[in-house]
Amino acid sequence: MKKILLTTLSLIFITTTIFLFSGCKKDKITTPAIVLKGDNPMSVLLKGAFTEPGFTANDDTDGDITSSVTVEGGVNTDTANAYIITYTVTNSGGVTVEKKRTVNVENKSASREGDYNVHDIITGPSNGIYNYIATITASTTKNDTLYISNFANFSYNCSVEIAFDNTGNISIPEQTLSGIPVGSEGTISGSGTTEDDGTTLTITYIINYYAGGTDNGNATYTKN
Repeated sequence: MKKILLTTLSLIFITTTIFLFSGCKKDKITTPAIVLKGDNPMSVLLKGAFTEPGFTANDDTDGDITSSVTVEGGVNTDTANAYIITYTVTNSGGVTVEKKRTVNVENKSASREGDYNVHDIITGPSNGIYNYIATITASTTKNDTLYISNFANFSYNCSVEIAFDNTGNISIPEQTLSGIPVGSEGTISGSGTTEDDGTTLTITYIINYYAGGTDNGNATYTKN
């Protein structure tokens, strides 16, 4: 009888211990995961279209929680810049994670930016051979459009707009010269070509001065 009682008490102790340890067991804490589809970072052409590549979110406990993802940030393809999109999700356990995507809106001709050594042969009132440095920067609002500072060695305040077509040909739309010395005001137009490697530009241009006279220039731009 005593043996049976001890056995019964032992079983009760073991059962109680198991219950207590089981009751104190903490729930497993899981961390959700966001997966971005497409490239990151990704590139979009200036004036082009941005389409969200998509994303998914999953959690070991909650399963597919893609519908719970919030997206903040936007992309303005009218202005070249780096844009950040943030994706955030929280699971039922209150754990929050986020991922970011960088979208670079780029001028197609931005690779031509930089300083150039210029060899410029001019006939007209400014007759002569000139060697100088000019700087090319890409437009942030017009695709395939760049600006040349210190055009024709006037000054770095003198900026001329040039445009590229799909084959690398250059056009200088007729425009008013600005930022140049008094007495040199006028209009400029021209055209040009690009070498296959893109580091050498040949530009032919005409400057018509308001005060009278015309300069004809033939300039070779070699990227530093």
